[in-house]
Amino acid sequence: MKIAVHTKELENARIDGTMVYIANVLHAMQHMIGEDDLYLYHTRPYNVHVPIAEHPQMHDRTMPHCPVWTQTRFARALWQDKCDVLWMPLHNMPYLRRKNMRTVVTIHDLAFKFYPQTFPTKDRFLINLCTDHAVRVADAVIAVSASTKKDLLAIYPSLREDQIHVIHHGFDPHVWQKHVSVHDAHMTLQRYGVRSRDYLIHVGAIQPRKNLTVLIDAFAQVKKESPQLKLVLVGGDGWLAQGIHAHIARSPYKGDIVVTGNIAFADVHILMQNASVCVLPSLYEGFGISGLEAMAAGVPVVAADNSCFGEVLGDGAIYFDAKNVAKCAEAIATVLCDHDKKNILIAQAQKRADMFSWEECARKTLDVLRAR
Repeated sequence: MKIAVHTKELENARIDGTMVYIANVLHAMQHMIGEDDLYLYHTRPYNVHVPIAEHPQMHDRTMPHCPVWTQTRFARALWQDKCDVLWMPLHNMPYLRRKNMRTVVTIHDLAFKFYPQTFPTKDRFLINLCTDHAVRVADAVIAVSASTKKDLLAIYPSLREDQIHVIHHGFDPHVWQKHVSVHDAHMTLQRYGVRSRDYLIHVGAIQPRKNLTVLIDAFAQVKKESPQLKLVLVGGDGWLAQGIHAHIARSPYKGDIVVTGNIAFADVHILMQNASVCVLPSLYEGFGISGLEAMAAGVPVVAADNSCFGEVLGDGAIYFDAKNVAKCAEAIATVLCDHDKKNILIAQAQKRADMFSWEECARKTLDVLRAR
């Protein structure tokens, strides 16, 4: 079977959850590819910081970039290569396709439907257009959580429940549970002006949906009782980031808020592993992969009580109302001050993390792609 995969997302400079998902699933697939052939379509070299699969049956298809590449050169190449099935691991689908080519799309979240105000008008229009079309024409849909499946059924009543396959993300234990020497950790933390276990961390793009203004204000409350504490925001600017930067500038503790921007993947791992608490205040997530990575790394997690968080994190996190600054601060303080609670939480989180793997994600994805 010829399986086509749209891998252009792996070219991006900024590493986000979608890129981590595509790279790790393909990396795991190379060990279970069997008699199939995978054709990977993109336009430029991949980001050097993500694991790229290499296998004799994984065929690189690099083509020059052009406007609306997915709908033009990519669509034509699929026709020419006579692929049996197409996997679009993000919200898109070529309009022109061979009728006998089966199509599968992964839907990561529907935040643009539920929180449209957190997206610029142009981007919101495009992602609605692409997602609506992809969901309407796909033979099968992969949802990254049961929460996302529920949202898909609510927004797209024409979808049949048996069309949607829930396949959770995983994590790489060689990365998130890797031992880092005290010296290497110290040198990395020193570059960012923090000390081990003396900071809160958030990993994700700087954008309104991440609800970082609530985290910044909660940090200010916790800071009164823990004056040594800092807040580290790991990630580059997403859309509408200006308001969040302005909020940081107004904080009385702005000098203790570290905004890293896009940084090396190795630095992200060390910053996560040495944090006191990972805080996920997002208004909405499809999976929330940084929470799983924090649990795997042995870092206590405090998360909003919405969307997918309870499904993914289970008893490995403490939850709070995403719109309530005081409740967010209270949850953080509980982890910082109650050491018994913290140790129990870490133990539960690591057991929970063991339920997820990229190998399982890849195996289930291949099952969907191979279905007739």
